Amino acid sequence: MPKNSQILPEPSTEPDEHEKEPEQPEADEEHEEQPETAEDGRTEPETFTREYVEQLRAEAAEGRIKSKRATDLETALREAVISKVAGSILQDPSSLEWSDNLADEDGMPSPDLIREAAEALAAAKPHLSRVSGPVLQGHRGEDSDAGTVDLAGLLRAGA
Repeated sequence: MPKNSQILPEPSTEPDEHEKEPEQPEADEEHEEQPETAEDGRTEPETFTREYVEQLRAEAAEGRIKSKRATDLETALREAVISKVAGSILQDPSSLEWSDNLADEDGMPSPDLIREAAEALAAAKPHLSRVSGPVLQGHRGEDSDAGTVDLAGLLRAGA
């Protein structure tokens, strides 16, 4: 052996740490589902029968229809209660828009809360309130001086 040569370690048959393949966890056969295999050995994805899929679609469509109907009925109920309660306070009850603040704990429209909101809106915007009381026009009953005023007599007196 020459003096200048270095003694190298013998190469190992095991791969280095960075060359090792990651260990695969062992599959637990009891908890892991295996795809079904066909007779020729191919694996096929799980599929559902056409009848089952159509049944699911029909149920979903029925649920959407019921949900839409419930939403429409809820909107109609809200509008009816607002119209009934706010109609005596506001000229146009639709000027009071729905908010969750007008509902009670159960989510139903609360007439008391709607009345308070309508009164607050009428106070803030008087032009939206319903005109009430006498407007001093037309016949006002027996106390009215409409029967005693003679327009022709007034014209003759001034001429």
